[in-house]
Amino acid sequence: MDRHTPTMLAVDNPTGPTVVLSEQARRQIQAVAATSPVKSIMGFLAGTPPEKTAEGGYEVRVAHAFEADHLLHSFIPPLWTAATLRDAKRKAKQPAGCKACVVLGWVASRPGWGIHLTDEDLAFHRGFFRAAWAIFILIDPILRKAGVFCWTDDGEQIVKLDYEWQWH
Repeated sequence: MDRHTPTMLAVDNPTGPTVVLSEQARRQIQAVAATSPVKSIMGFLAGTPPEKTAEGGYEVRVAHAFEADHLLHSFIPPLWTAATLRDAKRKAKQPAGCKACVVLGWVASRPGWGIHLTDEDLAFHRGFFRAAWAIFILIDPILRKAGVFCWTDDGEQIVKLDYEWQWH
C-alpha cells in the first residue's frame, strides 16, 4: 500500500475540516503510542499545507507523525518548550517528498486513560494550534481507542470527529 494512501477519512464533517490520515501516519502514531505503556507520549502531525475546499472548509492530509523532542517529562502531560516547537517545524519537512510539509497538529497517547480531553489539552490546542484546520489526535494504546479533534467552523469549540480508527 502506498505510504500516502488514506486509511481513515472523516468526511461530511459539518463542524470542521475533512481529515485524511495516511497509512504511514497511522502506523507512526501507533508506534509512538506503544513506546510506553504507562506514560503519555506526545508528538506532531505533518503533511502538505491544508487546502480550502469548494464548500469553504479545509482538507487536512496527514502524511506522517513523529515524537516530540525537548519535552519536560516531570509534568503529566509533559510540557512543550520553545525548542520542541522549533524542532517540530524542522522535522515536518524531513521525509523524502515532504519538503513543503508543515505541522498540522499534534498527537498524544494516554495509556489506560481513555479518550477525553483534559484542561491542559484544551489550553495547549487553543494556545498553539489556532488555525481553522489544526487537528489533535488522542490515542490510548491500552484500550485501543483513538479520537481526532478539531475546531468547529466558527473556531469557538474543539470537537471530536466521527471516524473509526483501524488497528493493526
